[in-house]
Parts: sequence; C-alpha cells; structure tokens
Amino acid sequence: MALIVLVAFVGISYIWQTSREVTGKTIEREMLSLSADASDGRLRELGYLSSSEADSTNAVANFIDDVNANRQSVLRMIEDDSSGDGPKVRVLMFDLYQEDLGGVTTSDHAVTVSKASGPGQIREWIYDCSTRQWVTYDKRFSRDMRVRVEDGRHVVDLVNIPSHYPIDSKWKGSDERLTYS
Repeated sequence: MALIVLVAFVGISYIWQTSREVTGKTIEREMLSLSADASDGRLRELGYLSSSEADSTNAVANFIDDVNANRQSVLRMIEDDSSGDGPKVRVLMFDLYQEDLGGVTTSDHAVTVSKASGPGQIREWIYDCSTRQWVTYDKRFSRDMRVRVEDGRHVVDLVNIPSHYPIDSKWKGSDERLTYS
C-alpha cells in the first residue's frame, strides 16, 4: 500500500512540476497570443514591466540572482519605443537545460570551447505587437553577464553565443544591452 502511495505521489509531483515549467515554446506562444492593439496597461496586467519603472530594477536584479543561483527565471519587459508604432515586448528566459557555450574561440586550425560559470543560457525574444513580427527570435546569450552603472542607469551586457546560430542566420551577431532605471 505504501508503495502505491509513493508511486502516486511521485507521478503527481512530476506532472505538476512539468506543467508549471516554462519553455521556449511556452514563451513563443505567449508572445504570439498578444493582440496587435495591446496597450501598456494590458501588458502590465500580463506581467510585463517598462524598463523605466521602479519595479524593473527589482525584477532585473531578481532575474540576475536567479541566473547566478541556477534557477529558471523569466523577465518580461515592455521596450521603450519612441516611434509610437505600438509596443514591443522583450522576454529574457534563463534556460537551465541549455548548455552554455560562452567563451567559444576559433583559430586557423581548431575551435576551443571553454565552459562558462555553469549550465544554462539566457534566451531572448523581442516581439512587435503592432506588426505581429519577431524583432529578435530566440537569441542566445552566455549566463556570464556584466552589470554596471552608466549615466545613472543600470546596464547589463549580455554576451552573444554565436555558435548557436546557422551560418546564414539573420539573428546571429551582436551582444545585447539591457538598460533599466
């Protein structure tokens, strides 16, 4: 009898945990479901923060702490957009299950891969709600971030992992910057 209870408990716990786990596909579906006329107020109701809000400082700090502690984490932000075309949303997710290939260097004869400080990658999506188009789709960054203060604002430099992308990918390229109050 005790064995049946234990097996049932383990099975229910596994189902509960996996149903609550955030994946890249979960993030993509969430962003694609945003309406083209989503207002800043509606986005805030869904958990998105503006990078100029006071709460964003705590949210970014919590995200960085989660990355450093190897905890899965999601940061949802409304991009400051001066064009007035409509909101763009940015989601950063620390995916503990992706291998961090930060520190990749190449030479004429070989590729040397040096592991970063632990497992996981930071993944980024930026979605333009008004045009319903991806601005950035599943861009990958090393978990090793540089945090500093510049002109009174906090800046987080994210280091791109170029080996993640196919050679001809339009997403391949630069490091990114997350700036908040």
